[in-house]
Amino acid sequence: FKHIPLILFSKIISKKQQFLPLFQKSLQNYFDKKCISSKVNIINNTLKLFFNLTNTPKISIIIPTKDNVKMLSRCLRSIEYNTNYENYEIIIINNNSILDETLSYLDSLPYTVIDYNEKFNFSKLNNLAASKTNGDYILFLNDDVEALESEWLLEMISLCEQSDVGIVGPKLLHTDNTIQHAGMVHLKNGFYFHPFQNFPSNTKTNFGIVNSLRERSAVTGACMLIKRSLFEKIGGFDERFDVYYGDSDLCLNAQKFGFKVIYTPYAILKHDGSSKIRTISKIYIPVENHHDFIKKWPSLMKGDPYYNSNFLYNYNLDTTSISKSNLTTKQQ
Repeated sequence: FKHIPLILFSKIISKKQQFLPLFQKSLQNYFDKKCISSKVNIINNTLKLFFNLTNTPKISIIIPTKDNVKMLSRCLRSIEYNTNYENYEIIIINNNSILDETLSYLDSLPYTVIDYNEKFNFSKLNNLAASKTNGDYILFLNDDVEALESEWLLEMISLCEQSDVGIVGPKLLHTDNTIQHAGMVHLKNGFYFHPFQNFPSNTKTNFGIVNSLRERSAVTGACMLIKRSLFEKIGGFDERFDVYYGDSDLCLNAQKFGFKVIYTPYAILKHDGSSKIRTISKIYIPVENHHDFIKKWPSLMKGDPYYNSNFLYNYNLDTTSISKSNLTTKQQ
C-alpha cells in the first residue's frame, strides 16, 4: 500500500446524505460473509469495529519501575479495579530501587517481582521480564500509566487476536484530558513524533481521525500489546535501544514479518509521559540510539508509509509543496 500524494477526487456532501448507516451495513455484511464474529456500531459519527472473542487468552502485563511507589500503586489499582478482562498476570521488574518504602511495598504485593540490577535499559529489562512470563500475549506498560475505562484491555486483545494483527496500542491522555499518544509517525530523518499531542481528547481535526481505528508505523512502548509468538519470532526488543526507539523498532519488525500495528482510540488510559525516561534523558543524549535506528531502517528515508507526504510534522498541510507540484504539472 502507498499514499497517493495528490487529491484525486473531492465532493461537497450534503448534510442530508447519510452515508454512515450504509457503510455500517456494508462493513457488517463483509465480516458476516467472512464468518468473522464482530460488531460494527456508529459512535461519535464514526464506525466502531469490535471483534468478539472466541476465548480469553492469557495476557502477561509487564511493568518496569524504580522507586516510584505513588505512581506504581496507582497503576496497579487502576488495573485491579478498572479492568473487566480477567485472564491476566502482572510481573513487576524492579530496576535498582533503593528506598525502604519501595522495597517494603514490592514485598507486600501479590505479584511476581523480578530484580534487574543493571543500568536502565528499556529493551533489556523488558526482555528479561518477558522471558519469565507464560501468557499468550504480552502487554508492556509503564508504571505511570492509569486505566481510565474498564474495557481498555478487552478492546486491545479483541484486535490483537486477529490473525493479521501483531501489535496494538491505545489512546493515552495527559492529566488535563489532552492527547499524549495516538500512534507514532516517523519523519524521513528517522525522528518520530506523536500526532495531535496536546489536542483535546475528542478533537475533530482532520475529520476526527484521532478517534478512528487505524494502522500506524508504530505505537508507544508505554502501553503496547503484542502476540507472544511474534515477540519471540522477532527476538524481542533490540537491546541496543536502551532508552529510545525500542518500541518503534519492535513495531517495524512486526510489519517486516507481515503483521499490522494498530492504534485504537477505544482503549483509553492516562499517561504522565514517561517521567522516569525524562529524568534519564537529562543526563543522556540518545545520539547512538538515533544513529543505530536510521542505519537499521533506511527505508524510512522514503517517508512514513502511514503518513501522507503532503503533511508537515504536525498534520498541517504543506501548501508550499503542493503549489510547487501543481506549477510543475502545468508547465509540463
